Order: sequence, then C-alpha cells, then structure tokens
Amino acid sequence: MNFFLSLVPIILSTALGCSLIRVFDSKNLLKKVELLSLGFVIGLGLVTWWMIILFHFKQPLELRFLMGPIVGFSALFFVLSMIFNKLHRSKESIHYLKWSLSETLMLLGIGIHFLVVLFQALTKPMEAFDAVFNWGLKAKAIALSQALPWDLFNNSYYPHSNYPLLVPLSQVFSSSLIDGYDEFSSKWIFPLYLLAMASFLFASFRRSLLDRKSSLFFVFMLVSIPFIIRHSFNGYADWIFSVYFSMSSICLYFWVREQQKIFFFLSAILIGMAGLTKDEGLALCILQVVLIGFCCSKIGYSSVKDKLRVIVSYFLVVCVVLFPWLLLKVLIGGTTHAINTTSFLTLSWDRITRIIPIAYQYQNQVFGLRVWNLIWIIFLVAVVFNFKKFLLPELRYLFFAILGVFFVYTSVYILIPEHPEMDITWYLKTTASRLFLHPVSVVIFIIGLFYQLEKTTNISK
Repeated sequence: MNFFLSLVPIILSTALGCSLIRVFDSKNLLKKVELLSLGFVIGLGLVTWWMIILFHFKQPLELRFLMGPIVGFSALFFVLSMIFNKLHRSKESIHYLKWSLSETLMLLGIGIHFLVVLFQALTKPMEAFDAVFNWGLKAKAIALSQALPWDLFNNSYYPHSNYPLLVPLSQVFSSSLIDGYDEFSSKWIFPLYLLAMASFLFASFRRSLLDRKSSLFFVFMLVSIPFIIRHSFNGYADWIFSVYFSMSSICLYFWVREQQKIFFFLSAILIGMAGLTKDEGLALCILQVVLIGFCCSKIGYSSVKDKLRVIVSYFLVVCVVLFPWLLLKVLIGGTTHAINTTSFLTLSWDRITRIIPIAYQYQNQVFGLRVWNLIWIIFLVAVVFNFKKFLLPELRYLFFAILGVFFVYTSVYILIPEHPEMDITWYLKTTASRLFLHPVSVVIFIIGLFYQLEKTTNISK
C-alpha cells in the first residue's frame, strides 16, 4: 500500500512541473513525451525549492504547507497555460501502429531493463555508503523531524554535511503521505529518473529527425549500461545529477538549433536544479553560462549588448533556482570530510604530476566494458577519426560541453588538497566512474546525432 501512496506525491509534482512548463511553452512546441519527462524532473526540483523556502520560514513539512501550495500552484499554472496557449493548439499526432519486429524487440528490451531497475529499487535496501550515511540519513532525519535538523547538518561526523538537498528532500516528499518514513517507498524516484531520461532522449532523437528504430536503439544503449542500471536504484545522487545536466545541455542544443525561448529557459532551470543536487552542479552552472556566450554568435546575437542580455537572463534564472539553497547553506554552515579548502588553489609540481594517475583512471573508464559497455570507445573512435565533423554547428556546442565537464573535474583532481587517508588515488578510484556517469547521456545523444549526420551525408552522395 505504501508503494502506491508514495506515487501520489510524485504524480502531483509531475503535474506541477508540466503545468509550469506549459505556461512558458505558449506555442506548444514540446511533445507529450518531452512534457511528461521534463515535468517529472522539474516538478521534483520545484518541490525541493519550496521545501527549502519552508525551512527558511521555520515551517514544518506538514501536508497543509506541502501539498496545499503544490496543488494550488498546479491549478494556477494549468489555468494560465490554457489562457496563454489558446491560440496555439497542439497538432501532435501519435502513431501507435506499424511497429516493426526490431522496434518491438528494442522497446521490450528497454522495458525489461526498466522493470529490473524498478524491482531492485523497491525490494533491495540501501547498502552503498553515501546512500546510507549521506542522502538516506538526511532523508530520514528530515522526514522524522518534519523540519530541518540543524545539528545534523552542522556536524563534522557526518560526511558532506552541507551537500545540496534535492535528493533527500525528494525522498521525503515521495513518502510524505506515509506514517513515519518508508525507505523502499522513497526509492521510487531513482528508477523514474531513468525512465524520464530515456523518454526525453527518445523524444530528442525524434526531434532531431532520427528515425524511430535508430532512436530506440540509442535509448537501449543508455538503459543497458551496467553502471547506469546500478545507479538507478542504489540511492546515490549521481544519476539524478546526470539527468539534470544532460537535459539542460540537450535543451540548450535545441535552443541553438531552433531558437525557441522555451528551450533556453528549460536549460537554465534544469542546470540550476543540478546545483540543488550536488555541489558539482555549481561549477557546471558556470560552464553553461560560459557556453551560452559562445552560442550567442551562432544564432544572431552579434553585439556585445545582445550577448550580455542573453547571458544575464540565463544567469538570473539559474540564480532564482539556486538562491534559497545557497542562502540556507550559509545559515547551515557545515563541513566536508577532511578537506582543507584553504590550500585548494595552491599549485605545485606534485599536483601537476597527478595528471598521470588521472589519465590512467580515465582510460580504465573508457575501456571498462563491464561498466560502460562500448559507449566511451564508440565516442572516442568517432572523435578521433571524424574530429572536424564534431566542430560542425550541429555538434559543436555539445562536444564543448563534454570537454568542459572533463576540464572542470580534471582541474579539481589536480588542485584538491592532499590528505593522509584520502590521497589522489583514493579520490580517483571512488569518484572517476561517477564523473563519467554525469555526461554519458549527452555522449549518447552526440553519437546519435553523428550517426544521423553520417547517414544524411551518405544519402546526399
């Protein structure tokens, strides 16, 4: 029974996200699949944002403060969307028939992988360290106290005591209709983020004019990656973080290509929510803002004034999303485990030589077939042998986004202070695989676009 009760808040948050998106999507540009997948991830982000606001005003997480405003704002956004979209009726057509055998088999494979992940999430307890002692611990503490336990988040005995709260608050919200706190019911969100990313990726391929069979194949590539499967039920925040970053990057790509404002604002909202998920999101927010500047020239914003207007607009949306959490973080304080941040920016020869173990660990990930299948090898081969095509306007932005991610993370590995118990080798072994997880959906999207480009080129020849 608890399983189904935990679905009600998720449905409500999805309705909230969908209705808000429809307000800004006045031209009905988004397909139903795009709307639902984006509505789910943005809806949970909005709920997190609202719960942080409640913390600021010392309000308990009671149903009247939690569900009431969510239902009310969903209704308001729905009415506004009906008013704003009155002149633009959706002309979407859905073809349910004429699925080929290969398409049916791939869809069946995708469904089986999702059901396996769902079964694991709802039957297997949290066992991984961060899931138990970081995200899960915070979720339990908040749910049982119905408020923010300040002592818990300002205690050096707890790892990452000042980490963002989107994941634990989403878990709390999903179990808000259950008496007490049910760990299994709170894990609904993890496989649903996989479903949302897979659905969004399929819709993005179709928007990019990739045929249905090819789109399903690349989605199957995503859901069959062993590391993604594991992170879709183990209670870590990295896959959820990956979804927000990937969706933001893909939306920004469509903004560049189609020049529709809805994708611009969606990208800003999503990358802001990545900052609500993990601290790494703050660095990627800056990366996206920088890339916005490069995108402006391509779509006609040639003057410095126009570029600044676009960059500032994007930055302000990100700030609106992040501000409640950053303010709360200042109030919380908190510490991270064993990291002396005062020496973070000190560069020495010993730190420069870290590039050797970093490169070694990176190649382990690229050729880690048991972890990633052939994804990174395919991507690397495509880049090496067709580098010029990756600099084409169709692929340039996404390619630079991937490079930017690795530049940021590599810089952190080089600059992070040494610790007797946690040297650079330890950091690399425990985090490098998750680094590769963050942009992997974008990588698959790039591979699909490259395939479409090659196919179109061959046909024209």
